[in-house]
Amino acid sequence: MIKHLLCSLYIMTTWSTLIYGGGSDFFMLTDVGSSARMIRIGNIEGFNNLASTVFENPAGLYRVNGYASSLFTTKLMKEVMYRNLSFGMNTNFGTFGFGYMTAGVEAIPRTKEIPVGERTIFDVDYYFKYSNTMGKLVYQFSQSDLLHVGFGITYYNVAFDTVKGRGYNTDIGLIIDGEQWDSSFIIKNLISSFKVKYSDTETGSKSSEGQEENLSLQLIYSLRYSLKNFNLYAQLKTVGSTNGRHLLKAGGLEFNPAFLKMLRLSIGSKQTPTVRSVYVEDIQHSLMSNRVETVLNRSTTMGMGLDLFGWSFDYAFERSDHIQFKNQHYFSLGMSF
Repeated sequence: MIKHLLCSLYIMTTWSTLIYGGGSDFFMLTDVGSSARMIRIGNIEGFNNLASTVFENPAGLYRVNGYASSLFTTKLMKEVMYRNLSFGMNTNFGTFGFGYMTAGVEAIPRTKEIPVGERTIFDVDYYFKYSNTMGKLVYQFSQSDLLHVGFGITYYNVAFDTVKGRGYNTDIGLIIDGEQWDSSFIIKNLISSFKVKYSDTETGSKSSEGQEENLSLQLIYSLRYSLKNFNLYAQLKTVGSTNGRHLLKAGGLEFNPAFLKMLRLSIGSKQTPTVRSVYVEDIQHSLMSNRVETVLNRSTTMGMGLDLFGWSFDYAFERSDHIQFKNQHYFSLGMSF
C-alpha cells in the first residue's frame, strides 16, 4: 500500500511539472462539484456510486449495475444556475456513460457611452446571457475485481454576447478497489495542446477572435479507508498552469449508523484557489500598485445522504470564506435500475 501511494504521488508531481504549458486557464465547471454526495465529503472525487461519477473518475462506473442516472441542480451566488445530468449503462462490453453539465447567467447588461455635453454617461444597450456547458462521453472496463479503468472525452462550449468558445480534451482514471483501502487516480485534460478557441462577431480592439485558453491539467489522487461504520477520505489535487500550479488538499469523514443503514452523515474540508487583486502601497515613492495573486481558501462542508430502494437523495451545505455568499446549499438525486 505504501509503495502504491508513493508511486502515484511521484506520477502526479511529474506530470504536473512536465506536461502542462502556461497561460490563461479555462474555468472548469467540475470544480464546483458533480453532486451533493461529492461535495458533502469535501469534494473528494472517485468514490461516487452514482452515474455522476462520469464527471469525476470514469473508472468509477464499474459500480453501476444495469442502468443508473443522476440529476444535480443549484444556484450559486444567487445568480448562476448550475445543473448537470448523467447516465450510465452496464453492458457485456463494459460500462458506458454520458454527462451534460451547464452553468449560466441571464440578463447581463451591455452598456454604451452616451455623450451629454461635456460629460459621458453610460446606458444599457441590450442584455445578453452567459452559458458554460460541457458534455462527457465515458467508457469503463475492469481488468479484475481489484483494478478498474476508465476513459472519457469532454466537449467544452462557452458563449456570452458576441463571443463563442469551443474545445475538446480527454480524461483517464484508475481505481484500485481493496477490502479496506480504495484508491483513485485521475488525469483530466490529458492533452496539453488542446485548448478552448474563441470566435467573435465583434470587430476592432475589443474582439476576442482567435484567442485561446488552456484546459488546465488536473491530477487527482484520492484514498478511502473503511472502518466499521466509518469511511475516511483524503485527496491531493493539482490544478493551474506551470507558472502557477497549486496543490489542493481535502479530507472527509462519513458515518453510516449500524441501526439505520440507509442513512449517511458526513463532514469535509477542502481548499479552493481564488484569484484576487491587491493594492500595495510604496511609501518611499508615494505610489499604489496593483498586484494579482492567488490564495487558497478553505471551506467546510457537511451533509447527509439517503439510499432507499434504488433511489439516492443527497444534501450538502458549504461554509466558505466569501463575504457575501458564505453559505451554499446543494441537492442531488440519483437512481439505479
